[in-house]
Amino acid sequence: MICFRRQTWTESGRNETSAFACLFLPRLRGRVGEGAGEGREGAAASRLWLRDGRISILVDAGDILYITSAGNYAEYVMATGQRHLIRTTLQAEAVRLLRLGIARVHRTRLVNVKRVVAVIWRPSGDFDLRLDNGETIAGSRRYKASVAGIGA
Repeated sequence: MICFRRQTWTESGRNETSAFACLFLPRLRGRVGEGAGEGREGAAASRLWLRDGRISILVDAGDILYITSAGNYAEYVMATGQRHLIRTTLQAEAVRLLRLGIARVHRTRLVNVKRVVAVIWRPSGDFDLRLDNGETIAGSRRYKASVAGIGA
């Protein structure tokens, strides 16, 4: 349970703290050594929270197709067709999502490399990535090291 507290100051200068909201959240991590907890820990490690406007959404990293930059926002494109606009930089998301198999392939794009089914190399050194849903994402030669192991 997570509680958010509000502090107010009275005219006499006394600090009054009162709880005004409590959330009951499911436990995302099991303890190491628990038989059933080990499987849950792996599943929890592949989940992440996205704050889309005023709501927070728990998504599975495997459902993310790619992420594009949109000014001061990052737009998550999901396998279900949903799009979530998150106020963050693409660089911050690249660092956060690296452990989940999402790599930077262009100055304006991150791609879930587990969803890539083909890498098409161009003579210039740039490349295109074909995802399992049929979409094609352009990549830059500057980031070819992040996809070098896919075609091998």
